[in-house]
Amino acid sequence: MERYRGQSMVELALITPVLLIMILVTVDGARVFSAQIAISNAAREGANYASRSYDNANNELEVRNSALQELGSAGTVFGVAPTVGVEGPDDGCVDSFGYDCVRVTVNYEFTTLFNFPGLPNQIDLQRTAQMRILEV
Repeated sequence: MERYRGQSMVELALITPVLLIMILVTVDGARVFSAQIAISNAAREGANYASRSYDNANNELEVRNSALQELGSAGTVFGVAPTVGVEGPDDGCVDSFGYDCVRVTVNYEFTTLFNFPGLPNQIDLQRTAQMRILEV
């Protein structure tokens, strides 16, 4: 029995790096998922604000502010501000039924916390929301 006393310690030493890598990949994966949800909500909120009237749709600054306010008071995702692009009826945005629309695109460059070999350190995330302008 004496010769098996260190077996558990050796097994733990062998499996710990694998478990640690799995945990770190899971943390960064959750952060990517969270950032994707945040920019999706921002794009949708910007398009929602712009779709309420032609005046709103043509005011790109307010549409951008509305989208960034959805991210919180700082207007950032993990400390980095995304870019917001607005395409309105003046830019030729027309939906499949021929109605004027507004299209809001939010771009965010996600940077991982950890550098994993074989995986990219930066991921470009982009979400677009399009809505018909409701005012006639």
